[in-house]
Amino acid sequence: MVIVNDGLPAGRAVNAAVCVAAGTCFVADMPAAAQQTRVYADYLATVKETGAEDIEYYAVSIVGPRNRVDKIVGRLPLMP
Repeated sequence: MVIVNDGLPAGRAVNAAVCVAAGTCFVADMPAAAQQTRVYADYLATVKETGAEDIEYYAVSIVGPRNRVDKIVGRLPLMP
């Protein structure tokens, strides 16, 4: 299941979803800084300077066997 920030433009939403869905058996996040910077060092600096409560997320992905994912997310409805 990939949950994407519904306020994103379509292109950014798709990019965020694809980036976090590429892995297996883990939880991955896609903070805004990951799409707003092109150099990893700049990304690290941006995240370091941002307080945890101020980090804006574009998407969160939970990837793994369906029964384990279902235990985590319960019965969350699919996004329209």
